[in-house]
Amino acid sequence: MSDNEEAKPPAKEDPLWAHSPVREFLCECFDDGRIPMEYSVTIGPRAVYDRICDEPVMKGTEYGEEFRRRLKDLQVIILGTVDRAVNDKVAFDNFMANHPRPTHNHKGEPRWEGSKAEEYLKEDMANGRHEGLLPAEFRALRPEYQEHLLATIRGHIDQEKRLHNYRNYLEQKEEKDKKKKEKAIAKATKATTKTKPKKKD
Repeated sequence: MSDNEEAKPPAKEDPLWAHSPVREFLCECFDDGRIPMEYSVTIGPRAVYDRICDEPVMKGTEYGEEFRRRLKDLQVIILGTVDRAVNDKVAFDNFMANHPRPTHNHKGEPRWEGSKAEEYLKEDMANGRHEGLLPAEFRALRPEYQEHLLATIRGHIDQEKRLHNYRNYLEQKEEKDKKKKEKAIAKATKATTKTKPKKKD
């Protein structure tokens, strides 16, 4: 069998080979480009082997029919995975083109995710414009809010408040843990200093 001869489609993998460090290494080489995906029609399997044979993981792996076959099997498997990913992407794009995302929800409101109303609500609440206002008063601040039901605006105000409170909790906890750690380090340092034996004259 010549170096550039096309191999047969991969047979069922040997379980030991399927979990072999050499197999994993070869897959990584395909992923990062050390082994060209089309090596069989460009550099050939011998050049592939020569490129990687000095790697520690390749110790004991000789160039021969078995190496060529396993390398070719991996190429077929990986190319098949790439082809499936491309086909899935094309199918998804076609589906989205034929079934565009609805602009309104089941209540007849514009979709909230990615909307100007969502953007403005986060901005206004970060700037404290909601403080002292009832949800209905806050809703009246912008035309974009008025495209949504009062219950929707109220729900998102509450959600943003909970998120803000949770972030504050995490920040306070982090600061508390930091101080606790610093205190423990200072205590340990002090104890070490006290117990350190004095040098004799």
